[in-house]
Formats: sequence, C-alpha cells, structure tokens
Amino acid sequence: MGSNGNTENNSSRQAEQAGRFDRFTGEINSAPSHDAILALLKDRLLDVCGVDMASVFLIDSLKMQLVSWLVLPGESLRKIRIPIDKTSVAGYTASTREQVFINDPYDNDELTGIDPGLKFDSSWDSQAGIRTRQVLSTPIMVRRSLLGVIQLMNKRDGEVFAEPDKHHVEKLANTLGNALLRLQGPS
Repeated sequence: MGSNGNTENNSSRQAEQAGRFDRFTGEINSAPSHDAILALLKDRLLDVCGVDMASVFLIDSLKMQLVSWLVLPGESLRKIRIPIDKTSVAGYTASTREQVFINDPYDNDELTGIDPGLKFDSSWDSQAGIRTRQVLSTPIMVRRSLLGVIQLMNKRDGEVFAEPDKHHVEKLANTLGNALLRLQGPS
C-alpha cells in the first residue's frame, strides 16, 4: 500500500473529522438555549475535538475575570475564576485576543518565550488528577467584543495539535460566540 495508502487514509480521516465538526457547530448554532449549548458541549466537545480535556470560560465584564462555564471531563473542579491578564494561558488568550498553542505548559522557557509573565498553574492538574501535556487556547469573539475563551488540552492518541485543529477551534469559538449573542437577544 505504501505512503499513498496512508495519505488516502489520513485524508479520509480528516474529511470525516471535518464533517463531524461541521455538524457539531451547526447544532450549536441552532440550539434553542444556553442550556442546550452547554449540554451539546458536555456530551460531544471532547470527542469531536479529539482531546482529553477542555474548558470554556465566559467573561465577567464587571469583575474583568474569566469564569468557567464548562470544565471537561466532569465537573469535579469548583468554579474557576481567572484574571484577564498575561499570567495564565486563558488570561493571556483573553488579554491578547489571540489564539495560543503551548506544546508543553510545564516548560517555563516555552512560556517565557510567549510572554515573560506567562505561568502555568499546575494545581488544576493535581485537582483533576490529569497532567496537561499541551494547550490550544482561543478567544471567543463577536465583532470586536470578547465573550470568553475555549481551551483544548491533550490531543488524543499522543498526537499534537495541527493546523486543522487550530482552524476548527477558531470556527467553534466563532459559532459559540454568535450563538450566545443570538440567545442573549436584544439589549
């Protein structure tokens, strides 16, 4: 079969993943309520994105903090509040409004290379009983307004995040932001 067979299998797998992802974002976009979106994310986010862990933070604009809306797997962690500054991965993502990929959050040199003040709080790993190996963090933006942050952690099967993952999570953040805004209704 050789490398051509592997390329075809990889392309087929990527097309299947893209189809599942498009169906997932379509369901989020048509969800009738915040609770329906939350249920979809709880049921399928890890599988559709092919990750071991994920979190969705929404902004508390009064306190200028990110507040966990969803932490997967399970809800064993208490409500997480993070300042919007460059001292944490989610805070950095929110403050810069840019996607960030960290290959090894325990590597201080990698973190310092992104920003001198960036730190990784490993206490969350201890509480969850899981070790974060990599992080892909993306702001949830609508127009130019920050609504929150999506973090995906630990690509499954020892893989690393690739360009398709980065595009998928950006699309997910955009879809989620627009769905949340739509459900908010007129101000």
